[in-house]
Amino acid sequence: MRAMRRARSRRVVGAVLVALVVAGGALRLAASSDPGHRLFPDEQSYGRLATGLAERGDYGDPRLGDRTRWAPGAPVAFAAAERLLPAGRASQPHEVPAARTAQALIGTLMIPAAFGLAALIAGPGAGLAAAAAIALFPPLITVSRYQISEPPAALLVLLGMLALANACARGAARAGWAAAAGALLGLAVLTRADLLLPVLVAGPALWLVTRRTAGVRPAAALTAGVLVVILPWVAFASVNRGRLVPVSGGGPGTLFIGTYLPGEGTVVGFKRGLAGEARAHAPDLRDVDPLRMPAGRVLDAVAARRPAEPRDAALMAEALANVRRYALGDPPGYAGMTLRKVERLWSRPFQTPQPALIAIHLALLVAGLAGLVLGVLRREPVAVVLAAIVALSTLDNMVLVPEPRHNMPLFAALVAVGAAGIAARLRRGGSDPVAEDSGAPAGPAGAPQG
Repeated sequence: MRAMRRARSRRVVGAVLVALVVAGGALRLAASSDPGHRLFPDEQSYGRLATGLAERGDYGDPRLGDRTRWAPGAPVAFAAAERLLPAGRASQPHEVPAARTAQALIGTLMIPAAFGLAALIAGPGAGLAAAAAIALFPPLITVSRYQISEPPAALLVLLGMLALANACARGAARAGWAAAAGALLGLAVLTRADLLLPVLVAGPALWLVTRRTAGVRPAAALTAGVLVVILPWVAFASVNRGRLVPVSGGGPGTLFIGTYLPGEGTVVGFKRGLAGEARAHAPDLRDVDPLRMPAGRVLDAVAARRPAEPRDAALMAEALANVRRYALGDPPGYAGMTLRKVERLWSRPFQTPQPALIAIHLALLVAGLAGLVLGVLRREPVAVVLAAIVALSTLDNMVLVPEPRHNMPLFAALVAVGAAGIAARLRRGGSDPVAEDSGAPAGPAGAPQG
């Protein structure tokens, strides 16, 4: 009888999961049918790079200037979509209609990935809760309309955490699966360059929680997986630029914007604050609204303050001057800007001004963080690694330029691991003692930990 009940339960779980995948996929495909907006600069740049790859096999566009400013993951994915997927006709320059179809497919794949991650840690109930949240949360549906890098990065982070959970599922982290997790996280870095430092801390975080049971091998394999994936691109970009480029070449400019207190560390504020200087440097911008000024052109005006230095060196020097001028000259104001960056990063989802959806986002965020903390307290390896990535990503955005869409690469994994943490706590009723350096999650439905 018990075997029959388990089989019936598995069929019910499978049916619900299939229904969520079908419903979530249909909603995403419907949303992807029309962009419904004018492409913003990053979308245009990704479109140019993707078109060059698909049509000429060349990474770059002369009109973009520095082709290493953007991480390659999204352009490669969109170029593959343009070659492989059916798509309609572009309605505006640099639009890649197949990219929206790819985004819908990527978003759909996130549903079973979230289920697998949460279920492997804490059982099918947690998996279905995570899958439902990812499938039906409207901002994760409507993002299929955009040519941006965050959805593919989110899927890769989810898959990386799933591989890591599989590595730890039987009591000791397995180096092969840990290396696979590192490779997936490395691909996420090549899609979102701002994940570089957060992902590099994953190996040390894994070592801290598994060192007594598994030694250094899993952590070393995880780090090696990351490096094997990203180093070829770093070498290509560095040779192309003639200096070290850690995935993306936009660092000095981003650091300047993030440390510019009059602009609140945002691109919009930076453009407004320096519009006059940009117009003086480039007369063709005289009649251009500040919000429509290309950020690169405004940064050109900043770099022109130091004409004897290369552009990147000049921007880095000006960013350090911002730190001296504002962080040391006005510590309360700079600290307030830094805290507001955290609020800007996490307080709402991408392109969602509706209060009801912001409230749902905050509820999922709070639940995810609560479950993540519970997992860390249980020394669950995936929770510890993800907590380290989330913490360092937040610190990174406190220094650089935060946008609400920057939370998306980590949001789905946070929801899944948070659901697992809450489910594990509810199942155990708080009576399960913390295992010292167990190196293993509790396992679904009381599975043995051999």
